[in-house]
Amino acid sequence: MLGCALAPRSADAYELRQTSQGAFVRWDATQVPFVVDSSLDAAAPHGAQAALDAIAAWSGVGVGPKLVAATGRGAAEPAADGQNTILYMPEGYPAAQSALAVTISTVDVSTGELLDTDIVINGTYAFAVLAQNARAAPGTQPIAMEGQSLGTDPSGPFDLRHVIGHEIGHALGLADVYDDPHAVMYAYTSAGDASRRAPSPDDVAGLDSLYRGVWERGSCSASSVGVFDAAGVGRAVASLSIGALVLLVRMRRARGVRASSQGRAR
Repeated sequence: MLGCALAPRSADAYELRQTSQGAFVRWDATQVPFVVDSSLDAAAPHGAQAALDAIAAWSGVGVGPKLVAATGRGAAEPAADGQNTILYMPEGYPAAQSALAVTISTVDVSTGELLDTDIVINGTYAFAVLAQNARAAPGTQPIAMEGQSLGTDPSGPFDLRHVIGHEIGHALGLADVYDDPHAVMYAYTSAGDASRRAPSPDDVAGLDSLYRGVWERGSCSASSVGVFDAAGVGRAVASLSIGALVLLVRMRRARGVRASSQGRAR
């Protein structure tokens, strides 16, 4: 189990997910496996490979855990089944609402220990694996990760690797940031833009703050399990039995909220 002490904050832009009991959300493991569902190739040509590349970009960053991935068929939809799956739903996913994608995590709310996480790419948007040097066309308006446009509606595809990379940051315990447009965890993106694929110095600082000393085991009192939607906040449930269906709750995340009682996505 994770220790209960909270990670120190700094003047960096990064934000960290927290439970309703104040614990920072993170893995109690030095290696975290993911299953990249073959459905991602329906989101965009070479979509599964884009997911593998996004996972590799976050693996072992700073003092964060190593990420390993295999392609194959995952669960048909998110579930607290002990398998961390990245999948595409072509007809959309109700819990994602207007988000480009959503990360749903099962968390021990007393310790912050991540138990399971799934990433769903919302098929109501158009995606592509863009060229590395692709940039948004002049005049393209950014869109919030929740899918709320700041201007005109998006007219082009979003970079699938960037979208997945942002969600993996959530799956590791990072929340959206608003003050560093160079960070993968920046809360806005633009259609046609592939400029943020690798973790920025601020993203790395967030992982270092979150995971430094995490491998020193601590002990906490009795735990309960919560289900979180992306950047943040989740709903606690009294218990979780193996094979039980867990209610997946998605709440919109307001600026400044750091995952303490409902959750978020990209």
